[in-house]
Amino acid sequence: MTSQRATTVSTRRVVAVVCAVAAVSLCAGAGSSAAAPVIIPAKSPVVLQGGTRHAHRVFVIGDSITVITADDLAKVLRPHWRYEIDGWSGITIAGQLSTIDDELATVPSQDWVVELGTNDVWQQLSATIEQFANEVGTLADQPCVILVTVTPRLDTVDLDGWMLWVSRSFPNFHLLDWGTQEYSNPAWVRSDRVHPTPAGAVVLADDEVQALDADCPSAPR
Repeated sequence: MTSQRATTVSTRRVVAVVCAVAAVSLCAGAGSSAAAPVIIPAKSPVVLQGGTRHAHRVFVIGDSITVITADDLAKVLRPHWRYEIDGWSGITIAGQLSTIDDELATVPSQDWVVELGTNDVWQQLSATIEQFANEVGTLADQPCVILVTVTPRLDTVDLDGWMLWVSRSFPNFHLLDWGTQEYSNPAWVRSDRVHPTPAGAVVLADDEVQALDADCPSAPR
């Protein structure tokens, strides 16, 4: 009971702190409306499981960018990780929270890569704040969480800024700034400047595994 109570307190604290910090942006009137991102329907949803049976576990969860990257990521993870990759085109943070809850009920502790937010940045700011806080709070007690940023082209609500703040405030959260990388490298993104090209998918997959290796204490060495 003590462990469960400590987990609940920790989760509530993270949600409260994230909401409080994000509310500053809301009160300041940050976040204008943005055009909805292009939804790529190819092979959606994608759920891949595999890797080395007794290796450390990682769960990768995301939207259409994860759908596009899944095959390349699986190839890089397979030799050293036991993985599950879950991607849905057009999905929001709120839409994937039930998947996170279901996974935590089955596997209470593992590493995570979270590539979500592209489909949230054009919603109302208050909704984005709430769902991001819920995401962080739900994963607050996981050993290692990699947050993947969204493209600056869409990020009118500064979701990337909140990810950065969380990564600096909580030792088990880390930032992979893919959004800036893809924005700065036209060959890595399609004409919509959001979704990765085949070359970009390879780079993102490599970056995610490198982030796991660098930031997660239990990563295979």
